Amino acid sequence: MPAPHESFKLPRGMGRLVRYTANGLWTWQRWENRLNKWVNTATNESNRSRAEQYAFQQAAIRNGEKFRYQGVNILFTTVADEYVQVRTVGRGCKKLRPSSIQKLKTAINAFENYAGDGYERLQIDQIDSALLGDFVEREAIRITADSANRNLDFIEQILDFAHKRHYILHLPKVERAFQILANDGGDSDYENILGWPCPTPEEVRLILAHTAPQKVATGKQAYNGSGRGRAVYKGINGNDYTDLYAAICLTGMRLGEARFLTWDDVDLAGKIILIRHGMKNGIRWQPKTRSSVRRIAIVPELEVILKRLRKQNRKNKWVFETRRGTQLSADNPTKRLGEICDGLGFEKHYVLHSLRKYWASTVAQQGMDWKVMLKMFGHSDFELILSTYYAQNDDARLFAETSKIDFGLGLPQTA
Repeated sequence: MPAPHESFKLPRGMGRLVRYTANGLWTWQRWENRLNKWVNTATNESNRSRAEQYAFQQAAIRNGEKFRYQGVNILFTTVADEYVQVRTVGRGCKKLRPSSIQKLKTAINAFENYAGDGYERLQIDQIDSALLGDFVEREAIRITADSANRNLDFIEQILDFAHKRHYILHLPKVERAFQILANDGGDSDYENILGWPCPTPEEVRLILAHTAPQKVATGKQAYNGSGRGRAVYKGINGNDYTDLYAAICLTGMRLGEARFLTWDDVDLAGKIILIRHGMKNGIRWQPKTRSSVRRIAIVPELEVILKRLRKQNRKNKWVFETRRGTQLSADNPTKRLGEICDGLGFEKHYVLHSLRKYWASTVAQQGMDWKVMLKMFGHSDFELILSTYYAQNDDARLFAETSKIDFGLGLPQTA
């Protein structure tokens, strides 16, 4: 090997930096006791200061070696590069597939774009919950919530790697981004009192009154020789979702549960609807959670709807079906509700889950026992039931209950 053109000695125990041409890249040389020889590591840096910083960072992340410095401020880039190498070869951990490695690098690039000019100087112990929270929120706006959460997962994996190596003392905690999926009908178990708004009875009545599809003329002549313009349905399609919306308001069912409801699940004699898993007209389906498997009472208003649907059902497969007798779409009922609310000029934005919340709020306001409500609602979170639905009407209920108490003071009860 030729003699180095330039050499720079590092602090004791760390070796030296060398390069073999005047403008070449610096190489980090250190003595490896285990191998009993000098080991060369390319820094890929032509600037000596940056090559020196690279050597310090590499020295800091090597466990069990004599030149590990506790006082070195480890950069996030150093730990991220080390983590990519570890997961690429599976050194001491599970080896990731090339596609997962690519996603890992994508997450690191997204974090670099978020940090901007300060990324190269960002230390691993400077990443806190606030920084990660801002990162995932921006990513959720820039792409999607799912992709943002995936990027966050990879960054948290890097931080967990740093925590196990004792580069940081604590792992930051951050809430994941949340987004209502279109095929979920705005339905999720993660909503809270600040989530989707609950419509009033007057607004629900307006929605049901305007749900039936409307026909409009296209201006084109019909083929039957009538001389009139052919009529088409206004909106996304000609399906009438009035009964579906009403049933959700009367039962608190999720959209997916209503879509996969068959006549085998409806006991009109016993006045019970069964939400259960199994084969649904050749499609295997299961409820959202274990607590979603339940029995729902058929109230008189719903009984009228079900008996009418039973008589006019085309193929006797799905309880709520399209005009052709097929299963309802996962998207169109939500889109139709959005069109109706926009047409009515509602200030709040309602989704199908808002109708589910309407049921919960109504039965809570009118005094249904919370144990019964919990069984019918198909929700496992008792605290959410109390804080979200029962708490909405606490003031009126507290006044009604305390007004019954006689304190025995003989004071006038009217002003």
